[in-house]
Amino acid sequence: MGNQGAGEKLSLEDAPEPMPSRRGFSSRRRKPKPWLIALIVLGHIAALYALARFLVPGTVEGVERTVLSTFSVTVTAPPEEREALPE
Repeated sequence: MGNQGAGEKLSLEDAPEPMPSRRGFSSRRRKPKPWLIALIVLGHIAALYALARFLVPGTVEGVERTVLSTFSVTVTAPPEEREALPE
């Protein structure tokens, strides 16, 4: 098989044997663990946030302010009632 000219054809006897059909190193197919999927999703969200913050910082800051103002609560104390002093 090594020193054949450009015009010579290979016979079926010279053809390599096909590889056995295997699925990688293990024949058992495993599902990804839920924590790994969550980690990948969080990584993508963080990457998209960082990319958006880098490319359009003004817009992202405006959205952040709007979202955070939804959760901000301003609590004012009621005015103190002064007791009437005896005359």
